[in-house]
Amino acid sequence: MPLRLARILLCVMTATLMVGLLAACGVLGLRVAEKRDPTATPWVIYVTATPEGYQPPTPTPWIVYVTATPEGGVSPTPYVIYVTATPPSIGPYNLTPVGPQPTTQPTLDLSGLTLIPSASPTVGLASATPNPTLTASAPTPLPPTATPTPSDQGLYSRRLGINFISSAQHETNERRFRAAIRTGAGWDRFAIYWNEIEQQPDQYTWDIYDVAVRNDVLHGLRTDAILLGTPAAYANANWTPNNLYEPVFSDGTDTPSTGKSINPNNPWAEFVYAAVQRYKPGGILAQRDGWPEGAGIRVWEIWNEPDLRQFWRGNVQDYARLLKVAYIAARHADSEAMIMVGGLVLFEQPEFFPTLLDIFKSDPAPVDQRYPFDIVAVHSYSNPAFSFYAVQQVETLLAVHGLQDTPVWLNESGVAVWNDYPGPTWATRPDQIIWRATLEEQAAYVIANAAYAFLGGADVVFHFQLYDDCGNQPRGTTFPPHDGSLCDTGAICWGDALGLLRNRTDNVCFNQHPDAGSKRPAYDALRTVGEVFGSARFVPLTGYSSGGRHWIIFARPGTAEIITVVWDESGAGGEVAIAARSAQATLIQWNGERQVITPAADGAYHVALSPATNRNQPGSSGFMIGGLPVILIEQSPRPLVSVLPLLDESRTAALVKWRASDPAAIVAYEVYYRDDTSGANEWVLWLQTDKPGEWVFAGGIGRRYSFFARGLMANGQWTADAPYVQAWTVLR
Repeated sequence: MPLRLARILLCVMTATLMVGLLAACGVLGLRVAEKRDPTATPWVIYVTATPEGYQPPTPTPWIVYVTATPEGGVSPTPYVIYVTATPPSIGPYNLTPVGPQPTTQPTLDLSGLTLIPSASPTVGLASATPNPTLTASAPTPLPPTATPTPSDQGLYSRRLGINFISSAQHETNERRFRAAIRTGAGWDRFAIYWNEIEQQPDQYTWDIYDVAVRNDVLHGLRTDAILLGTPAAYANANWTPNNLYEPVFSDGTDTPSTGKSINPNNPWAEFVYAAVQRYKPGGILAQRDGWPEGAGIRVWEIWNEPDLRQFWRGNVQDYARLLKVAYIAARHADSEAMIMVGGLVLFEQPEFFPTLLDIFKSDPAPVDQRYPFDIVAVHSYSNPAFSFYAVQQVETLLAVHGLQDTPVWLNESGVAVWNDYPGPTWATRPDQIIWRATLEEQAAYVIANAAYAFLGGADVVFHFQLYDDCGNQPRGTTFPPHDGSLCDTGAICWGDALGLLRNRTDNVCFNQHPDAGSKRPAYDALRTVGEVFGSARFVPLTGYSSGGRHWIIFARPGTAEIITVVWDESGAGGEVAIAARSAQATLIQWNGERQVITPAADGAYHVALSPATNRNQPGSSGFMIGGLPVILIEQSPRPLVSVLPLLDESRTAALVKWRASDPAAIVAYEVYYRDDTSGANEWVLWLQTDKPGEWVFAGGIGRRYSFFARGLMANGQWTADAPYVQAWTVLR
């Protein structure tokens, strides 16, 4: 989350000798990243700076670009150097917002969990114990908010959000809010920085945050508020809060009760309590401004990316305590507060979240619901398939702990554009555009990312972000479009073009686009996502690759409709044949254009697909982003039942989900599994139930299992006569 570059910029821009630079600037606790590539390797410099208009006591990191000539090189090359005493704020970190997925995963503790089959199932035999009666997971309702101003262009979808529609650090106006609301988004997400609010001990200054919260309420938006940032006066050596392990209440306990006061020796508990009291529905600001019932913040995200050392320097035990204290203090202020685990990146410390869950599982003094959170958030960038991976992995971990009803949000996702200002439009080599996309590819990402996330089970999906704003660069950074020669001067020569909209000329950063303020194709793509997935109830059914195409299928039970999202992943494009279920269908292009089509003589809809073009993922020969998706919606008189896709590899256990396109038309379900490793090709009846649902499957480690589900209709017919592979996974 960008702020403003301070006077130290003049010092770092000299940068002829890095060691001399650091000594001259006098920044303490600096960390220099190792050079990863001898040619044209980007480096970033994080320096201490002051946000415009404020004097926070905690150092704020910045990115500054310098040039240097690598050993053996012939011309200056842009570099990134980490120079920081504090972790950076919200947003995609560095130049590679998505890292490689972990190759090793910790083994899960399955003790205390009822598993079917047992850890060593007998292949070919039904379970020796009766099959349980399973019930579908009831979704956790999202918090209420003020009734939005009626708009014929806004859906205010509870399933869609955008980062930084507004914030205390962004200049906002009606134009900005209107642009966001027209996408269909119903959520805003921004940070509430403790270190800015409590610059002096026991003195809170809320003014700029009052404005940000009030603006969301007045425009009918719900807010995902992130609490983070330790004031210097309360910071340990690793910038975690002092006295975090002190009791939450003044009576020396963590046990809430009416009339108790927060312990003044636990400053984090005091801050959380004060923030929730101020901004909750019916809180201090709501009463003062006369907000309607339900208007205010209910979702509180505790820190950002705590499993990324750039943001959280404490260990997982420290974060567990931070989360528990926040839960107790927030619920003491508002019994309906919903506490969110800060957005997880998963790849840097794959053991972080499993360990966090185990800490709460064995906590000798647990909170009322044992696990002190109501929502878990994940982050994913650049490759849309990573969003499925992230949501699925977290859902499985939660289910192992009996928390399968806990919502999972994807509250940061996006891909930066390289062929549009302020991106590196001058790039001529693949290494200069890794993890990035063209304008068209960014639009394709938006739709594919939402489809993958909803297939995985995400309750809410956020795009990062509305405008480019300053991205990861210092506040005030701007330059005209150029051919790359600016990079040779040592100046900042590119920025993060993550926005759905290009910055306007009055933005403090990157304000020189020739078509300033205009929308990128991704804007229309997100609006299309809102139109298809933003309002009517839908359920995911399946997803798979076939013939160089990727298919993700959903259903709308209320209207007996099937939604097919398909795109090219071969690079060839061409025509795709979609088997027809009805006499006509609505075809929706990525930009929302619609037309009614009918099947050809072969009984299929024939639709043109643009080819996949993006190969910008390092270490992969495949396509990072597919071609522009098309969406086809048609009636389906016959119900469909399927097991949802699983991760290729599941650690220890897998969460198997079965769904129906029209649950009202199904009176019974059967779920089968097959041990593919055995070679027996024998399907085993695993579960019998009368509703869609999910269950944790634990088999033999190192073995591959396939799954199949079918439904019995009221007429006595099954949706399928014989098992076939609908999903599979290998247990590791």
